[in-house]
Amino acid sequence: MIKSRIVLFTLIGLFLLSIYSNNEVLSNPPTHSVWMMNLSLIDDSDKFLNSTNVVKSPLANISRSDVANYSASIEFDPMTSNYNVSMQLAFRNPTSSNLVMLPLNHWLLSFTDAFLSSDEENDLGNYPSGFDNITLIYHNISVNDIPVNYSIVESHLELDLENASVSIPSGGVGYVSMDFSADVPKSARRYAKLTDGGYTIYAMPDILPLLPVYENGVWRADPFDFRGEPFYSESAFFNVSVTTPSDFVIGATGRLVSDQTSNGTRTRLYEAFPVRDWALVGSYNYSVAEQVVKLPSGRNVSVQSFYLDSAFGAEQLREGADSLKFYSKMTGVEYAYSDYVLAQVFNVFYGGMEYPQLVLDASSSDNVVAHETAHQWNWVMIGVDQPHETWLDEGLTSYWTDEYRFAKGRITRDQIGNYYNNIYFDRYVESPDIINETIYEAQDFIIMSYVKMPAVLHDLEHLIGEPLFKVILQNFYRENRFGIGKSYELVDTFAKALGKDWVRDYFDYFLNTPELPYYKNTVDILSANATHTVIELNITDFTPNIPQRIDLDHTDNNVRVDASIMFDGNKSLIWAVSSPKIESIYIDPLRQNLASYNHRIYYLSSLYPTTTETTSEVQTNSTSPVTSSNTTTVSSITNTNTSTLSVPETSPSSTKKSYYPVIGLFVLPLFLLRKKKS
Repeated sequence: MIKSRIVLFTLIGLFLLSIYSNNEVLSNPPTHSVWMMNLSLIDDSDKFLNSTNVVKSPLANISRSDVANYSASIEFDPMTSNYNVSMQLAFRNPTSSNLVMLPLNHWLLSFTDAFLSSDEENDLGNYPSGFDNITLIYHNISVNDIPVNYSIVESHLELDLENASVSIPSGGVGYVSMDFSADVPKSARRYAKLTDGGYTIYAMPDILPLLPVYENGVWRADPFDFRGEPFYSESAFFNVSVTTPSDFVIGATGRLVSDQTSNGTRTRLYEAFPVRDWALVGSYNYSVAEQVVKLPSGRNVSVQSFYLDSAFGAEQLREGADSLKFYSKMTGVEYAYSDYVLAQVFNVFYGGMEYPQLVLDASSSDNVVAHETAHQWNWVMIGVDQPHETWLDEGLTSYWTDEYRFAKGRITRDQIGNYYNNIYFDRYVESPDIINETIYEAQDFIIMSYVKMPAVLHDLEHLIGEPLFKVILQNFYRENRFGIGKSYELVDTFAKALGKDWVRDYFDYFLNTPELPYYKNTVDILSANATHTVIELNITDFTPNIPQRIDLDHTDNNVRVDASIMFDGNKSLIWAVSSPKIESIYIDPLRQNLASYNHRIYYLSSLYPTTTETTSEVQTNSTSPVTSSNTTTVSSITNTNTSTLSVPETSPSSTKKSYYPVIGLFVLPLFLLRKKKS
């Protein structure tokens, strides 16, 4: 009987020991995970997103017969900085009546004494060596072979057709022929003769007069403005020959189709279609490197680096080639041309400046080169109303620059958020401007166009998800290739794809008010024990009709685990986190949500006492995007009743196990056996 009892006690002891051992293993925190314990908060994604797949739009195209055709010959003498131009323009009358006046934008007029104010002429940022006026002379202007008079209005010409009895009916074709001569000034502006250390570069964009866009019954002959790019034109065909000394190196818009040398001069013929302008850059000092880039379709593009410094040239070539390939894949629209030129410049007020198939580059950095390359999509292939919607042009360009640098591993999502946060909020309080203003009205278009607008795009991408955002944006590009993409069309593209109209309110809020959406929240620790932490997030105030996506992340041993919810209105959410000690909790960890920029909630290890009460100080680092009434608030953290939650209620101090009961079960049989023998 005693032996059977000994066996029984031994078996019981082994069983209990296995339980204690297993409990010791199971008491370790399981693999990091986050799940919702309370389904009272429903993910509102379906309310705002169309559940069906977004269909890819077909690529828009264009015919040469439907656009203006420019033909020009340029004779340039670098020794005197002078050149002569003979130009012909064929166009179709887009108005509903007979033309009585024809405007032509000619940006060279903005470099003349007649256009510039005394303050602009004395601006050492534009003219470090003092103002250098250009001599611009027009002659032999005719329309349909009939001589016409002209007048100069700000930065455009107006050709008088009515008094010359020139008839071009609605839809009819007109032919303009004109000659002019000009010189290249010493300046730090886009059109400039740049000299330094024995080097001389001629940056010569904006040479040719351009037909303005005709829309809503008006010719858009927008004046030049120093605050941004006033360039707004339709896609067109250009056939331009350039004659220079034979050893003068040039890069230009278009494909080189002819190259002839005779008597010490060299004539190169370029064809470009469809592009919105034509530009030229040249120097006796340039060296040229080339890289052939294969696009996703298999088509080859010649990327050419014009440089003075070999390291500079190598870097701009590499970044130009890589970014061209990246955008051709990611935007849904391949680079449409056979050539792309990046030309080193110096002593200019800008870091880089875009022209069709040509970039003036003063930096060679990935940020500048990738930004200017992105303009080959935003403005060159997909036309943008730069004077009135420059924020769309620069906002999209800055967004894609971020995406390129992120794909290259040179910047993280967190750094992107920090970048816009630091710039925007440092200056936002001093510049209560709105995005949707023209360059002529904007108080601070740099912040609105280069900072707030790309931040809005990142915010929307974060809200609806990156894959969906990019597909919709690709459709906007595909539908407007070689045309002009307006902001309302961008909004329509998103609204149509999402199947909802909330996105119209979303864009209207961001574009037309100086405010940012806001929400107030409180965060509470409901319980914390050896294996779990239960967190409650309450949205207590909310901007109507502007949905938000909340990311609640925690880090434990440097492993980040996250949960994400899209919501609309006041909400409450409870998470149970499988971690005994959360190092930190983040709301909007990547700072992509504009309503919670710079918002962090940090919980310290002291949050987890050995008692049943859980209290701690909360450290916050938050910046209010609007007024003080809209600041994000954090409540004190107290233990509350969590009986409805299926989470163990043991405290961290109870995790230490005693093996004395098990040992006793082994000792007891031995004691009984010894007593029996005695």
